[in-house]
Amino acid sequence: MKPFLPINILILFIVISSVSCKKNKDYRDTYTGNYHFTVNEHIVNLQDSTTFDTIYYYSGQITNGEEPEQIIISYGPNKWLNFVLSESGKFHLNSTALGWGAYGTFNGTDKVSFLIYNIQGTQTIVDGTKI
Repeated sequence: MKPFLPINILILFIVISSVSCKKNKDYRDTYTGNYHFTVNEHIVNLQDSTTFDTIYYYSGQITNGEEPEQIIISYGPNKWLNFVLSESGKFHLNSTALGWGAYGTFNGTDKVSFLIYNIQGTQTIVDGTKI
């Protein structure tokens, strides 16, 4: 009995082609898009010990940054931050600035929450929902 060599070669070619054509999906794409943000700012002025609380709403966006794990969150007028995002949906500020920081998490694929803080007590809590 003769082996079906041409058929075996054809099947092997199809399998190799299908495997090599698959593109790796960027996990950040799950979270990118337009968002409605609720921004709650608690600002502390150490010079005269006053505090200010402000809540505002903003339609912003989350985009991929240039680095492989980077996302950019635009959450207010002229307010945006670059974060490092893990595949688990948690992110943190990629900064060496002393005295302040930020971290947050995605809840599912359509909700995000993060906190921005400094050592003087000022903090901003941001919650967003994908639209």
